[in-house]
Amino acid sequence: MESMVFELTHNEVKKFNAWKESLPPLKEIDVWGEVFQYEFIFYPTGLGTTKIVRRSDGLEIDLTDYSKW
Repeated sequence: MESMVFELTHNEVKKFNAWKESLPPLKEIDVWGEVFQYEFIFYPTGLGTTKIVRRSDGLEIDLTDYSKW
């Protein structure tokens, strides 16, 4: 069975952390805590992979570097 591995670059991690720090705090945190309030979504395409992070309240950031497509 083949596996797929998705990674964020150092710059994408920095961009995510800056965005995360700029957000207002969540009013409700589930049993898993604040760390698990983010969903990392990767969409492989023929041109590249889109990289989106969505917080549990629906706010999201697109970390995709489209200049490399």
